[in-house]
This record gives sequence, structure tokens and C-alpha cells, in this order.
Amino acid sequence: MPAKRKREEEAAPAAPSTRSTRSSARTAAKESQQAAPAVTKPKKAKTAAKPKATTTKRKVEAQAADDEPTKSKAKVPPTDEPSTKKSKSTVTKAAAPDPPIVKQKAKAPPTDVYSEEAALDLFSTYADEDNANLIGPTGFETLFEDAELSMEGAHQLIISWLFKPEKGVPEMLNIEKEAWMAGCKSLQLSSLPLLKRAITDLECLLVMGKSAPKQPANAVSYNMNTYRSYENEKRTGLQKLYLFCFTLAKPEASKNIDIDTAVAMWTVLLAPRYPLMSEIIEFITEKGSYKAANKDLWNMMFDFVNTVKSNLSGYEADGAWPSLIDDFVEWKKQKPTEREVFEIED
Repeated sequence: MPAKRKREEEAAPAAPSTRSTRSSARTAAKESQQAAPAVTKPKKAKTAAKPKATTTKRKVEAQAADDEPTKSKAKVPPTDEPSTKKSKSTVTKAAAPDPPIVKQKAKAPPTDVYSEEAALDLFSTYADEDNANLIGPTGFETLFEDAELSMEGAHQLIISWLFKPEKGVPEMLNIEKEAWMAGCKSLQLSSLPLLKRAITDLECLLVMGKSAPKQPANAVSYNMNTYRSYENEKRTGLQKLYLFCFTLAKPEASKNIDIDTAVAMWTVLLAPRYPLMSEIIEFITEKGSYKAANKDLWNMMFDFVNTVKSNLSGYEADGAWPSLIDDFVEWKKQKPTEREVFEIED
């Protein structure tokens, strides 16, 4: 090789060969292609993320719409699933028909309305088994028990007076069918509650001397003509009941009633209104020598307690009083007063 050329080759950098250049170019191109997707993929991922963000935003907005206040939901048409408020309202509406039924029953109990058939059925309930036309002692006591009346006071005397037979002699603890039906028709009652009320009203008016308790304006009542006839004539009404009781208690074959029966009747008929009667009963019990009371003594006893006061004012020695009454007056005059008893005890 010539010297000049050799120096030029040494002075110039060694140039790559064509094959080597091509091989390097292909290698670089492959590396470039392999490296390019790594750079491009993140860009595409960022571009694809935008729709996802939009979808997420829509979900958030839908969730926010679901969380809106109740007022906005009220505008939405109701669905098939009932709410709690609707179910409560439905229950309330279902219970609404109950009050009218109670009111109808309270207004007019059918058992308190008089009917002849009901009066007859009531009598049959207590009639004797061997006599369908009579309520005897057993049925009489059962009737009083069911009607919540007392056998110890004046109730049995008043009911015997109200249901006394038009003909014949009344008997203690007996009510005849004909008298029962007539009495129920006159009083316009055919139920035990009204029967009780009629008897207790007359007991209050005649025996106690007080007006009967007032009933509610809408209460079913009986015919109170008998009660009203004695409302301003209490003494007259009591006298009629009192005189009837002697006939009721007197045995059919006798003119007198035994003293124990008389004392029992005086206790329930006269003692509640007349304090002096209680002292007479005390006197009779203390003496223990009186056996019977005749009609004259029975009648005069009523006049005595209505005329003479507890201090014996109004008593006249020549008033032709029965001997029992005169004896009582002498006993009372000799009896120490409450003040004298108090001083002796001290």
C-alpha cells in the first residue's frame, strides 16, 4: 500500500462496514419498535380512563339522587311495595267500624224494654216446678238473689205490695202469676234491673223519706206513676205499705201477728225514719213479756211515731193509746237520759 494512502487511512476514523451498518440499523430498529409500545400504552390507558371517570361520575350522581330528602321522594309515584305509614293507616281504617256497634248496644238494651212475653218468660224462670202459676219461697229467694235485692230489709215487703193479688189474701214469699203480669204491665217493666230500680226507688222515697237518685236522661225507665203519686205524700204512701204488711204477715186463721214478726217489720219500716221506734223496740226486747200485736196496736203504732217526738212531746196520757205504748212512755220517763248516764259513768 502506498505510503500516502496508508497515512490517510490512519488519519481518518475507521468507518463501519456496510454490513455492519445494516446490522446495527436493524438492531436499532427492533429496539426502537420494542421500546415504542412501552411509551404508547400509558398514553392509550390515560385516554381510556376518561370514559371510566365519566361512568363513575354518573354513578355518584345516581347515588346522590337516591340520598335526596324525603320531600323529593314524596313526589315520586308510589311503588307496589306499601310503606310503613300506609300499613298503619290501613290498620286504623279497619278498626273504625267498632265504635258504632258499642254505641248501638248502649242506647237501647233490648232486655230493658217492656214486653208481655218477656215478663212471662221472667216469671216462668222462677215459678215452682209443681205449680207454673206461682213463684214460691224457693223461687222468690232466687229472684231476689239474681236481682241483687236484700231479703233482710223492706225489699220483700215492697215487692209483695207491688205484686199483690186483686182477690184473695197475699202470702209471704209468694207471687201469683196473674198478679205478676198485672204488676209488670202497670210498672212497664220486664227485666231484673228495672225491677230492682222500682223497688229501691220506693224504699228510698217511702221508708227513708228521700228522693230516689236521678237516672241519666237516656236511661230506659219503668212507669213511675206510683212513685210520683207519693213523691209529695211520703207519709201517705208509707202508711199504705205499712197497713198492707199486717195483712201480709198475719196467718189466715189468726187476728194477730206474733211479736217477733211485728218487731222485725217495725225495724225495717218505721225505725229508719222515726228514732222513737228504735227505743220502743228496745223496750219490747227488754221486757220480753209481749207475745203478739193485734191490728189496733199495729195501726196505733204508726200514729204514735208520727205524732210523738223523741222527748215525748205530743204525748197525751188520755189519748187512748194501746197499753204497750203507755207502758213504753212510763219506761222512757224512768230511763236515765244520755247526760245522766254519762255523769254516772264518770
